[in-house]
Amino acid sequence: MKKLFRNTTWLRLAALMALWAAPSALVGQTLTITPQTIDFGSANVGERITKFVFLISQSSAIQTVFVESSNQTFLPDPPSVQPVVNEPLQYNIIFLPRGAGRATGTITFYHRVNGQRVDLGTMEVSGEGLSPFDVSPSELNFGALPVGARSAPQFIQLKATQNLPPFDVSVRAVNPDAFEVSPKQVTVPTNGFATVAITFTPTESASATSTVLFNTPGVTLPVVVRGSGVSFTVDPPELVLPTTLTGCASTGVFDITPYSELDFLISPQNRNFQVNPSSVVTNRKTSIAVTIPAAAAGSTSDTIVINGREGGQITQQQLIPASVTAVEIQPTPGAIDFGAVRPGDPASERSLAIVSTTPGTEIGLGLTVKSNNAAFEPSVNGSVVTIRFSPATQRTFNGVITVEATATADGVCGRTLSIPVTGIGGNPSFTLSPSTVAFGEVGPGQSARTQVTLTNRSASSFSGSVAVDNAAFSIGRVNAPPNETTSIQIEPGAAQLFDVAFTPNRTGAFTGSATFLLTSAAGETAVLTLPLTGESQAMSLTYELLQGGQPTALAPGATITAPKVALGADSSFQVRVRNDSSESAVISAITVSGEGFELTGSYAGVSLATGETLSLPLRFAPSKAGRANSTLAIGRAQFPLTGVGLLRSARITGLPADLTAVQQSALDVELEDPQDAPLDGRLELAIEPLGGLSADPAAQFEGGGATTELRIRPDETSASFDSGAGTIGLQTGSVAATLRVTARLLADGEDVTPAGGVSATGLLGTAAPRILTAEVEDVTPTGFTLQVVGESVTREAVAATVELEVRPGAQVSDPVRTLEGINAAFAAYFSQTNAFGGLFRLTAPITWTGTPNGVAAVRVRITNAAGESDAVVAPLP
Repeated sequence: MKKLFRNTTWLRLAALMALWAAPSALVGQTLTITPQTIDFGSANVGERITKFVFLISQSSAIQTVFVESSNQTFLPDPPSVQPVVNEPLQYNIIFLPRGAGRATGTITFYHRVNGQRVDLGTMEVSGEGLSPFDVSPSELNFGALPVGARSAPQFIQLKATQNLPPFDVSVRAVNPDAFEVSPKQVTVPTNGFATVAITFTPTESASATSTVLFNTPGVTLPVVVRGSGVSFTVDPPELVLPTTLTGCASTGVFDITPYSELDFLISPQNRNFQVNPSSVVTNRKTSIAVTIPAAAAGSTSDTIVINGREGGQITQQQLIPASVTAVEIQPTPGAIDFGAVRPGDPASERSLAIVSTTPGTEIGLGLTVKSNNAAFEPSVNGSVVTIRFSPATQRTFNGVITVEATATADGVCGRTLSIPVTGIGGNPSFTLSPSTVAFGEVGPGQSARTQVTLTNRSASSFSGSVAVDNAAFSIGRVNAPPNETTSIQIEPGAAQLFDVAFTPNRTGAFTGSATFLLTSAAGETAVLTLPLTGESQAMSLTYELLQGGQPTALAPGATITAPKVALGADSSFQVRVRNDSSESAVISAITVSGEGFELTGSYAGVSLATGETLSLPLRFAPSKAGRANSTLAIGRAQFPLTGVGLLRSARITGLPADLTAVQQSALDVELEDPQDAPLDGRLELAIEPLGGLSADPAAQFEGGGATTELRIRPDETSASFDSGAGTIGLQTGSVAATLRVTARLLADGEDVTPAGGVSATGLLGTAAPRILTAEVEDVTPTGFTLQVVGESVTREAVAATVELEVRPGAQVSDPVRTLEGINAAFAAYFSQTNAFGGLFRLTAPITWTGTPNGVAAVRVRITNAAGESDAVVAPLP
C-alpha cells in the first residue's frame, strides 16, 4: 500500500475558552504567565533540562495554583504553588526527552472554586530529543534466493552520535523465520561503531519483508530488510532468438533449474512461438527450446509462461519475454563491372556483401555460390562473396553469380540471389584525357565544344571507331577527312585529338557517353568509355504554394510545412509551377522522395509553354507519430517537405470524477494504437480551489510536485513512469477543489498529443467534516482531555457537539454539550496560521460534576457549512 504524501497539516485548538462557564463571581480572577512559550532546544534522550517562567497573580482569591502537563516529556516542578498577589513567582519546567524526535506540549495552570476546576492560563512548550546513535543503511535488499538457501550476511553499522559513555543496543527482527540477526545485543562505544550482521533464508517462494529494530532506552530505529524466495530459476531471463529470414524458423534455448521436487508447465502466452518440451517432471536442470516456425517480417514477440508446481499447486510463476527479428537480404553492390582485364594478367577481384535490408540488423547466414560463366569464379567468407575475373580471350564476358542464402536456424529455409557480372578481356593500355567531360550550362540551340586526347600506350597498332549514345552530343577526330569523323587508326605511342560538342535542343539536364572500340591485328581489343554531361537552363520558372485557399510565393529550397494530421487522416495542398520565360520549358522530372508525402500522378519530361501553369497535387498522410520529412524535386529545384503526425487518440485513466479528501488514485495514460517508436511525455496537475479557498500543495503526484514524466515503449499502449511502475499516484489533498490532469506526448521531441488535448478532471466537492480519530487522554475521576483528528475540506467548522455516555447508576451534569466559539477559532487558524490543508486536531478539556468516573465513553460530532459529520465514539478506560 502506498503511503500518503507529505504536507499534512494540523489545527490545534487548546482550551479555546472555559467550555462550561464558572460562576460569575469568579470573573476577573487572572494569572499572568511570562513567557508563554518555551523552546528547550535539543537534549539527549534521558537528559534533564530545566527552564523557568514567572507567575503573577492579580487576585487574592487564587490561593493554590495547580499545574498539569499534556506531555510527560515536560514536567512541572512542583505540581502546585501558592502565589502572592502581584508578586512574581519563579516556576520551573523540566524537559526530559524520553525518545528521539520533536516533542510539544501544553502546561495548564488552574485552581479550584467550590470543588470545580477553573483554568487560569496555558503555555506552549517544545523540544527535541536526540538519538544517541544512528544506523546505516536504512534498507537492505537480499534479492532472490532459492528456498532454504542461506544468504551471505549483509551488515548494518551503528554509529554513536553523542559523546556518551558506552551503551547497549538490543536487536531483533520482526520476522525472525526468514531474517536472522547476529548478535542480538551490541555495545556502542563512545564516539565509536558497532556492527550487526543480517542473513536471509527464504522459507517459501514469495517476497519477504521485515523490519530489524534497534532499541536502547527511549530510542527505536528501524531498518527495512527485503528478499524473495524462488523455487526455481531461469537462465537467461529474457530470450532473443537469432535473427532469421522472413518466413524461416529460428530457435533459442533457456534452462530451468529447480530447487525442490517440481514439475513444470511451459507455454507461450500469445502462441507466436513453440516450446519443447512443454511439460517437465524433474528435479534437475532442464533445457527448453523455443522456436518460431515461420517468422513474419519485422519484430515478433511473445511471453513464455512457466508454472512451477509442487503437489499440484503452483509455487512460482515466471514470465520470459521472447523475441525474434526477421529480415530480407540483398547484395551490395547489386551488380559488378570489372572493366577491361588483359588475358593472362593477374585476375581482377571484386567483393560484395550479403546484408539485411533492415538498417542496424545483422543476420547469420549459410551461403553457397556458383557462377554460370567460368571467367567469373566466386568464393565465400562469412557474409562476403569474392569474385575473380580471369578472361581467357580478348572479348566481352557476361555472367550471373547465384548466391543461395539459408537461415542458420534450420539450415534449409532461405533465399536465392542473382548478381549480374560483366568484364572485358582486352588491352587496358589506352588513356583518355580528360577522362570525363562536363559542359555546364548551354542555351537551347547553342553549342559548346572541347577536346579530348586518346593515347595508345601499347606496342600494337589499333583501329576502330567511336560513337555517342545521345544526339545532343557529337564527337569526331580533329582534322579528319570529311565523312570520316568516327574512324580511328592509331599507332603505338601515338595520340589523337577528338572534338566533342554539346548542342541541346531543349532545356534540362543531359547525360551520355562516347564509346571507343579498338582492335589490333593480333585480335587484342580495347573498350574505353568517356562520360558526357551538359545542362540547358534558359527557362525561368516561378513557384507558389496553395494551402488553405491562399497562394504563397515559394523560392527553390524553401520548406513546405503541412498542417498537423492525426494518424489515419491526411491533408492536401498544391504547388503551382509557371513558365515565365519567352520560350517553352521542359522539366525533366518531378518527384517526391521520403516519408509521409505523396504526389498524385506521374510527371516526366513535362513541357510548359510560355506563361503556362502546372498544378502539382500533394498529400500528407503520416504513417507514424512524429515528424515526417520528404523532398519535392521539380527538375533541379528542391523543396523540403515536413509535417507532424499526431496520435489518433489517448486518454488518462484512474481519476474518478468525484473525489474524497486525502484520496490517492493510480493514474495511467493509454493509447488507442501502439506505436513503432517510443513516446515521451508529461502529466501536469492544475488545482482550481472552490469558494475562494487556497490551493492545497498536498494535492500532488507521487514523488512530489505538479508534474511527472512518463514514457510509452514501442508496441505498448500503456505508459510507465520514473519509478518504473505502470501507474502514478495522485494525492487529492484535503481542500475542496477541481483537479485537472493534462497529458502531453512527444515523439523524438515533437508534440504529438491528439488534437483537442488529453485531460481528465476530478471534483473534490464541499462536504461535511470527517472525523478520522477521537481519543481521550489525561483521564481524572471528573474529567479528561478530548483529542479529535479530522478533516474539513471547506477549511472551517461552525460547531462541535459532545455527548457523555453515563455509566448505569451514575449521575453527570450536562451530558450533551456544544463547544462554543469553535467557528471563530477555526476561521482564525485557517486564515492566519495554516496557509494550506483542511486537516485539523481539536484538543478540548472536558469536566463534569456528579459521580466520579461516571462517564463510560464520549461521542463527538463536528459541523461545517456543508453539514454534520458522523458521530465517533471514544471509550474511557
